[in-house]
Amino acid sequence: MKKKSRIAIILAMSFIISILPVNVISAFGATGEAPSNLQVDEGWNGIYLFWDNIDRGNNKGLNYYELYVKAPGESDYELLSKVSDSDKDQKDFWQSLDPNKTQFRYIHRPTVPGTYYYKLRAVYVDDIFSEWIYGDIDYAALENPKIKASALNGSSIKVSWNKIKNADGYYIYKTVKSTRRPFPEVTIASGNTTSWIDKDIKKGVKYEYQVIPYIYVDGKAISNMGSDYVTGAAGVAKAKITSLTTSAGSATIKWSKLSNANGYEVFRAESASGTYKKIKTAAGYAATTFTDQKKTYGKTYYYKVRAYTKVNGTKYYGDFSSSKSIKISSKTLTQRQARKAYLALKNQSLYFPSTLIVNKIYSGKINGQKVIMIDYSAENAYGIRTRDYFTYWPSNGYWNHDYSLLALKNKVTLNKSKIIHWN
Repeated sequence: MKKKSRIAIILAMSFIISILPVNVISAFGATGEAPSNLQVDEGWNGIYLFWDNIDRGNNKGLNYYELYVKAPGESDYELLSKVSDSDKDQKDFWQSLDPNKTQFRYIHRPTVPGTYYYKLRAVYVDDIFSEWIYGDIDYAALENPKIKASALNGSSIKVSWNKIKNADGYYIYKTVKSTRRPFPEVTIASGNTTSWIDKDIKKGVKYEYQVIPYIYVDGKAISNMGSDYVTGAAGVAKAKITSLTTSAGSATIKWSKLSNANGYEVFRAESASGTYKKIKTAAGYAATTFTDQKKTYGKTYYYKVRAYTKVNGTKYYGDFSSSKSIKISSKTLTQRQARKAYLALKNQSLYFPSTLIVNKIYSGKINGQKVIMIDYSAENAYGIRTRDYFTYWPSNGYWNHDYSLLALKNKVTLNKSKIIHWN
């Protein structure tokens, strides 16, 4: 073909294209940029569709997005909505998979259960279209139930909910609240059932429950998002004694607090193999201490504690704590602390312990902490007798010679003879 003939053909084709409608040109492959990242998710009140907006630099001439749906039982797609780029109510600026893009959101609220198919494209000026993008979802179209969990007794929890219209059954999800450890899913194969009793529990452990209704469509179970989680617990855990001390003919017992307890019972025995008798009921979950008074000096007593909870007026008990024993002292706690301070001064602090002369012994506070202070004199490393103050912290056994009597607040003078001549 001659060169002039080729030029003539090219010019003729250019003229023909210039007079064709734009929609005819698009049929030959001239398309705009398509939206991306179409996500189809179930929301609390319908089906949520998200997609990324086309980059601003590439969306010149963008009119709107066309969203089509093919509903269950239908053979063709139907137009669901035309979503405009300027429709601010449909934009969601934080859920995009691409942090540099805004994202559109459209909520579809169908009432028929089944599988929904969606397709989306961008429409530009002059009827230029992008390629389609697709998504689908199984949707149950069921309401979410309202549920509650309550203890039946010390070893079971009843989970109940309202009946959901059209539901064929329910799934029950259970986790340990503190660790989120899941349990196997429970299936309730009847839409008329509205309660379930959980017997697989540990006393005092808190569990979370969720109920999700489902419906069968073409032999396939389709479920909703489900209810909110609720917390349930039954019974109380095993009590634990945290301390047992004695002071001037009494014993003070302390135990750990259990959040779902309604109270505690304290038991005492007078020998390791003796019979335990209840000596105190401490009402309230925060009641965690009891002093057993007027006990025999030098005698050993044994104690244990159990917690209880009340359900419909009936008490349910947790397991007994491990027993602890203590020998009753005639000395007060402060006297015993002062004795430890005296021994620390004599055995750890002095060069010549035999030269120790105790003038006075005090209890009080320094910087808000309880201390024992001893006013004494003794020979130092050079054999010279000096007077000084020894301060002892009972809480940790720490001591020093850094403070004088002026630093001691809430000062109380103790009987030094009872402390030095211990019996």
